[in-house]
Amino acid sequence: MSRYRRGDNAPPAIPPDSPEGKDLGLDDHLLPGGQPHITNKAVMLQEAPRQPDRPEYRGGMAHGVAVPGSLDVPQDRQPASQMHFQQATSDLATFTPRDVSAEQETPIAVRIVEDAPRRRVQGSYRYFRVPPLGSDPVRIAGRDPRRSALLLYNESAAPATTYSMGTYTGATGSVSAPSAGTIVTNSTIWLPDGVWTIGWTVGFSAGTPAGGDDNNFELMSPTATQLAVSVNVHGATPVTYPQAAVTLTVPAGGQLVTVKAIGNATAGVTYTAVITATPVTASIQANVPFNSQGAATTGPTAGTVIGSASQSSEQDIGAGTYTVDWTVTLTGTMTAAETNNFGLYFGTLLLAISANPNAVGSYHQPATVTFTATAAGKLTVKAIANAGGSAVYSCSVNTFPVPVTPPVPPLRIATFPGDLAEDLAAGTALSGAVLPAGGGTYQRLITQSEVFAICTSTTAYGQVSVIAEYELPL
Repeated sequence: MSRYRRGDNAPPAIPPDSPEGKDLGLDDHLLPGGQPHITNKAVMLQEAPRQPDRPEYRGGMAHGVAVPGSLDVPQDRQPASQMHFQQATSDLATFTPRDVSAEQETPIAVRIVEDAPRRRVQGSYRYFRVPPLGSDPVRIAGRDPRRSALLLYNESAAPATTYSMGTYTGATGSVSAPSAGTIVTNSTIWLPDGVWTIGWTVGFSAGTPAGGDDNNFELMSPTATQLAVSVNVHGATPVTYPQAAVTLTVPAGGQLVTVKAIGNATAGVTYTAVITATPVTASIQANVPFNSQGAATTGPTAGTVIGSASQSSEQDIGAGTYTVDWTVTLTGTMTAAETNNFGLYFGTLLLAISANPNAVGSYHQPATVTFTATAAGKLTVKAIANAGGSAVYSCSVNTFPVPVTPPVPPLRIATFPGDLAEDLAAGTALSGAVLPAGGGTYQRLITQSEVFAICTSTTAYGQVSVIAEYELPL
C-alpha cells in the first residue's frame, strides 16, 4: 500500500525537506530479493563558485623572459597554470613601481622557438645559338617578374683554324704577238689545295687588234685543262675585258693557273691579263706550300727576278703570315760577285740575303724566314748586285701560310635589341655588356626584363647557356 494517500481522510502533508519526505512516492513493498529502493541524495542549495578577482596589472608580464626553473614544478597537486599564476602574482599586493627615469631600460630576453622561413632556388636551363654580328639578335630570356636573376655562360667554340691569305693577284702580264699556247707573261698564280674563286681580266695594250684576237684568251691549269675561254672583241687599244669568275677546286699538292693565247695573235698586238684568286674554304692545309721555281737566268743584273716567264720565282700572295724555305743554285763561271748575291724580297722589302759561296752548287738556306704581309703582294728572288756575265742563277722557293687560330668570340648582352645595333659601314660602336668566353663561372645578371644576345664576330656563331633563377618559399 502506497505511503501516499489521497482523499479527505488523508493525514497531514509531510514536508518534503523532512527526513520522512525523502521517502515520498516510494512503494511500501521491497524490491524482489528483499532490496530496498534507492533514494536520491539530498541536494544542498549553494551559490555557484566564482574565481577571485585578478589583481591590478602593474608592469611587465614577463613575456619572452626566461621562466625560473622553480615555477616549472607543480605543487600541492595544483595545475601548473594555476600555480604559476599564484606565484607570479604573490608579490603584486605590495608592488611599488620603480623609478626608471635615471636608469637604462633592460632588454627583454626573447627565445627563438623556430628557424625563420628560408628560400630555395629553382633553376631553368636553356641553350641558345647566337648569330654573328650584322644579324638580328636572339632573345635569350623573356620578361618575367618572378625571376630573381639570370646566370649566363659563353660556351662558344673557337672558330676553325684558318690561313689568312686574302686575295691573290697576278700582276698584269703582257706579251707582244703571242703565238698559240704562249703564256701571257706574269699572269700566273700558284694555289694550294682548296676551293677558290678565280677572277680574270684580259685586254690589249698596244697595236691594232683584228678579228683573230676575238675570244683568243684561255684560263688554263698546268694539266692543260681549259678552265674558261675569254669573251672579248678587237677594240681599240688600250682596252680590257673582265671575264666571268670561275670556281676551281685545287687537289692536294696545289695547282698553277695561267692565261694563254689560244691561237696566234695579230702582229704588233700586245696581250695583257690579270688573275685574282680568293679562297672559298678557310681550311687550307699548312703543309702544302706555295712553290715556285726560278728557271736558269744567266748573268742577271741587280734587281733582276730569277726565272723565266713560265718558271718565275715570283709568287703572288695575299695578306697573312708566312714562313719561307728557299734554296739557291749556281752554275756556269763563278766570280766574286756571286757570293751571297741572292735576295728574298716581298715587293721592294728585302727579307733575307742568301748564304752561299762563289762556287757551283745548290745551297739550302739554313734560316727559315717568317714575315707578315699586310696586303697582297709579290714574293720574289732577285739578284742583289750585278752577277758575273757567265754565272747562271736559279732557285726554288716554298712558302707556307701560318695558321691563324681566331679567339673565341665574346657575346654582347643587352636588355633592349636596339642596344646591339651595329652599322659596320658607319663604324659605330656596339653597346651592351660583353660576355667573355669560358672563364669557368657563370656571370650573374639580375634582371626581370627581356635579354638579347649577338656574337661580336661577323662570321662565327656563338652559344650561350642560360640559367633562370627563381626563389621559392619553403
